[in-house]
Amino acid sequence: MSDDAFATLCSLLICLGVWGGFAAAGAALAQWRVRRVEANLGRRAEPSEEAVQLFYAGASVVYLGAAILALVGLAKKDWARTGRNCLFFFIGHITLVIAGMPFVLAQSGREDAAAVVPILILACVIVGLSLLVASYFAVRWSALRTRRIEALPATGTEPLGAVRYVIYFGSLAIWPVGLVCAAVLKEPENVRVGATSFRLSLANFVGVGALVCIALPFVASSL
Repeated sequence: MSDDAFATLCSLLICLGVWGGFAAAGAALAQWRVRRVEANLGRRAEPSEEAVQLFYAGASVVYLGAAILALVGLAKKDWARTGRNCLFFFIGHITLVIAGMPFVLAQSGREDAAAVVPILILACVIVGLSLLVASYFAVRWSALRTRRIEALPATGTEPLGAVRYVIYFGSLAIWPVGLVCAAVLKEPENVRVGATSFRLSLANFVGVGALVCIALPFVASSL
């Protein structure tokens, strides 16, 4: 092992150690806060199960948003559990960045186009994982919303017939279609169609994002 590689490894271990100490302390304090609040409330310290899925989806993608949601959530008694979970997302974001730094530092002395490839790989891995986690919570939100609305009394709206397949195709082809349908089709008779189109649009968006994350490093390395 060269001196530069050894120094990089030592720097990584020191950064991980320091960050790990802060992260463990923050997680322990957040867990203590949740247990104390829930013992006083006598219930889970979070808003509706449906609503928190959107907060978790946002926290999975935007690390700054995760930090803000963690601070606000832990400060409010009714949101303590949500704040703790958002803190865990923030810790995961920063840990991934620190753990990937050796791949970036190893190429820091180069001046050619290949020097940016490790940065792209690290960024694409973080973005790809964030999109997958966020899509899980988005799908879960859609399922809970559909279940809640379908339990409501019927409104007399005529269910969509074969038209729903056109909507599904449009959601796969143009991802914003699913978002519009999820917002518009909110009657108990058709909410499931909106939910399905939303999931298809989500699959479209995440699939395109994954392809971009995979292709960018190869394109950069070939320049």
